[in-house]
Amino acid sequence: MECYKFNERVVWDSGFGYEIGYFLDEGNSDDTWLIDIRTGLITEPCSRSKSEVYKYTTELINKLTAKYGYEKRFSELF
Repeated sequence: MECYKFNERVVWDSGFGYEIGYFLDEGNSDDTWLIDIRTGLITEPCSRSKSEVYKYTTELINKLTAKYGYEKRFSELF
């Protein structure tokens, strides 16, 4: 199981698309993480299945961009 630090960049891959955000803590229900989603329609903290949350990496974003046909990235400028 992945270990995350508070405010670490993460990716939520639902299987239908993906969003990026920040890790906060354990989720509100069993087997979930609380993440602060920063893209998409819901941009607030919410619990997501631990099996759908991954560390944010350039390689993962490239893979998901190819899979879903769109790109979401954190800015490297700020």
